Amino acid sequence: MLMIIKKEIDVKHFIVHFSNVADGYDQGNQKYYLVVSDEILEGEICFMLYPFEGKVTYHRRNKQFCDWKEIDIDNDVLWNYRKLLNRGLKKLI
Repeated sequence: MLMIIKKEIDVKHFIVHFSNVADGYDQGNQKYYLVVSDEILEGEICFMLYPFEGKVTYHRRNKQFCDWKEIDIDNDVLWNYRKLLNRGLKKLI
């Protein structure tokens, strides 16, 4: 299933279907994760979904910096990351 974020409503669909496109599931922390390469900053960003809490977070790591901890993310921020997410999602097919 190819998922592309074109409209803001697609962000909600992305969250609902996150487990279908996730790279894996962390059993210990009970979260799905999707790692996307960021060619511009020469690094990666990891999006995580905690299905039992409904919480979405992200963590960035590149040559310039690394986040100290996971950062909570809302639909507006996911919408801002749509181009990066779409590049990562296209590579899944």
